Amino acid sequence: MEYIVMKKRIFIIVAALLIIILNVYLNERNTSPKLPEGWLAISYEDTAVMIDPFSSDLSDITGVIITGKDEEKEITETGISLFDAIELAGISPDSYSKVRVVSEDDYSVELSAEEVATPQKVYLAKQREYDDSTSARLIVFGDNNSKRQVKKVALIDLQK
Repeated sequence: MEYIVMKKRIFIIVAALLIIILNVYLNERNTSPKLPEGWLAISYEDTAVMIDPFSSDLSDITGVIITGKDEEKEITETGISLFDAIELAGISPDSYSKVRVVSEDDYSVELSAEEVATPQKVYLAKQREYDDSTSARLIVFGDNNSKRQVKKVALIDLQK
């Protein structure tokens, strides 16, 4: 009988330790910067610039995206082209070749500089969240990869 009680105690202690370790891991793995509502960071080389992409003139964004079910969906949003958002940070278009867009939960996608520079293709749409906060959503028109439609964008990482 004592053997069973001892086994249960050991099991409970191991389970509690695993829960604590998992909690610490999940809290530490989110490496995206914490920014004011609606702002995002643009990093290039060893510097990061914080911008509010929706503080400048916004335009209506209309086009067709491909959903996760491979269906075409026409959307109308308000926002700014990713190219213009990068220019807000004062970074010249010929100084990067890849753009990695990272969400608040560290999901990331990669775009080429050519895609970003293509007119009417890549945008940051202004999104109103359930808690009434504002965030940026990456929209890539005409893209067959629906996984590149990133919600809650926190970081734009420019790479040479």
